[in-house]
Amino acid sequence: MRINPVLSIIVGYTGTGKTTYIERMIAKYSRALVVTPHVSEWKQYETIDLRDKNYYKYQGTHRVDANRKIMQSVNRSPDFFRNGL
Repeated sequence: MRINPVLSIIVGYTGTGKTTYIERMIAKYSRALVVTPHVSEWKQYETIDLRDKNYYKYQGTHRVDANRKIMQSVNRSPDFFRNGL
């Protein structure tokens, strides 16, 4: 069975429901990776290190504090995202 991953990029002004939408998506799916440039947000989720070659095997919801290097790393690893990440 093949799992079709969902990739959502959420951008918007303050107060437009971004956080509410993301929280609903997290509740709907068994796995989620929140990539945020704001290290003070989403602290309820454990941070994972993308330098760990097995990061795509995690279960549940995790967070990555994004910077340009991390975004390039995620972009270079499309095979990991095709199987349910």
